[in-house]
Amino acid sequence: MNRNAALDGLRGCAILLVIFFHAGVPGFAGGFVGVDIFFVLSGFLITSLLMDEIERTGTLDFVAFYMRRALRLYPALLLMLAAYIIAGARFWPNEPRPFHALIAGLYLTDYSRAYFGIPTTIEHTWSLAIEEHYYLIWPLLLIAIARWPRRARITFLIALYALATAWRIYRAGHAEWDVVYHSFDSHCSGLLAGSLAAQFRKDDAAGWRERALALAVCAGATAVPLLLATAAVRTSLFGLPAIVMEFLSAFVIFMLLNRKSLAWRIFAFPPLVWTGTISYALYLWHGPLLKAYGYDEQHLWPDLPIALALIFGIAIFSWFAVERPAQALRHRWTRAAPAPA
Repeated sequence: MNRNAALDGLRGCAILLVIFFHAGVPGFAGGFVGVDIFFVLSGFLITSLLMDEIERTGTLDFVAFYMRRALRLYPALLLMLAAYIIAGARFWPNEPRPFHALIAGLYLTDYSRAYFGIPTTIEHTWSLAIEEHYYLIWPLLLIAIARWPRRARITFLIALYALATAWRIYRAGHAEWDVVYHSFDSHCSGLLAGSLAAQFRKDDAAGWRERALALAVCAGATAVPLLLATAAVRTSLFGLPAIVMEFLSAFVIFMLLNRKSLAWRIFAFPPLVWTGTISYALYLWHGPLLKAYGYDEQHLWPDLPIALALIFGIAIFSWFAVERPAQALRHRWTRAAPAPA
């Protein structure tokens, strides 16, 4: 799958929503939905890459896939965790930082946060854990259904998404909010929505997608401001607003596949694309840096430009010093991996 600048722009929008939410910027109390946009986009991209490999080779090279994921995710994560352990002594001396870093490094933060309330400073790694669990399970399931007729595959994914959504809503009525929100089993619906959207990735981008997007925008026009502006929206996160956001994200992705559309030109705005390019580092560093700076969803937002400059500066350093070299290794691994017979 060729790189699409507008998808990086969408990723840039998502990370800005998350940062503004955690910084307590007025009007962004619902900005945590940026994580759900990330989930839909990740599900779409990973499934598209896997489907392309299956169509090209007839199978999946699981070793190469997991090696590429490790080279993409671990270097920047380990850099942040090392800084948290060492420099964190200045800000959080009473935290068992090596233990919390171990939990995050093993991608266990989703359930450890849900049931034990740890880690605290690096709690934002819960979403990385959810995505990693999906990466472990989804390729195995996808290779099992890849040879099904397209209609049967889509029907199965629709049923799977409906089941995940029903389970999320059921759990929301029988468990604490933190448990439901942070757990993989009750917050994987966005990834499934993206994987379902990937089944339509090769259809004509200029036809029904544009009409479907128009309908989705109309349907979501009232939900999106509510999600972004109302702190109380958390109580309904697992209801209709979350479903609307997931479908709206999927339809926006469809639109961005058409490089002649107005949506593509908007999201391909270079500063937004660059923000999306370094979004992984921005996400990793924004949590501990905002907390060290004194934020954590409080009212200190007037000093946000200083905090943002620090976050972007360290993220850019991480991109050039760690992520780009690791990506070069990842690309070499991809070229060196033998094609399955």
